[in-house]
Amino acid sequence: MPNYPWRIPNQLAAGIEQADRPMTYSKLAQVLDIIEQERSPRFDIRHLHCPSVAQVCLLGANAASAEVLVEQFCRFLEELAEVRSWPCLRQAMHAYVDQLVDLVRVDQRTRVECFVQRMLGHMKESLHNLKRLALYAELSHLSAGCFLRRFQEIFGLNYRQRLCQSFCWPEQQYDRLPVPPRLHATSG
Repeated sequence: MPNYPWRIPNQLAAGIEQADRPMTYSKLAQVLDIIEQERSPRFDIRHLHCPSVAQVCLLGANAASAEVLVEQFCRFLEELAEVRSWPCLRQAMHAYVDQLVDLVRVDQRTRVECFVQRMLGHMKESLHNLKRLALYAELSHLSAGCFLRRFQEIFGLNYRQRLCQSFCWPEQQYDRLPVPPRLHATSG
């Protein structure tokens, strides 16, 4: 039996933390395949591995409400106790991961929406001191790419368009702002 590839559960948790459903599904499938193929042919042994995997998933959802996460985890363990086949167990794991991603996505959106509103307020107060978008992303504790995607999801506009809309500027005004050149490169 080869060594357990610990990077895969860590990537699974990261996928949940980023609310990246395709990555999360892929990593969960890999973990479940390892349990199925390399651990034991006995269902009861496989069954025992799943709460550990669910705990790793729980760590990835740390941005969501702790109370909700614990309640959901306990409910999942109760459901898991009733599962009697490997295909049903896989399905239950996927459903649980889906719930976690949904929780994280809602929390991220709410947190980013609040942050962006504060950011726009700050920008209106200090037009002469606008910051690079990458700095705003860092302050929001998200990667620049994730911040840009969330920003566009919230407003339906990219950073440049929203800035112009917020200040009632024509697009050409944006180009005349005294902003560091890197803002233009990262703003889309």
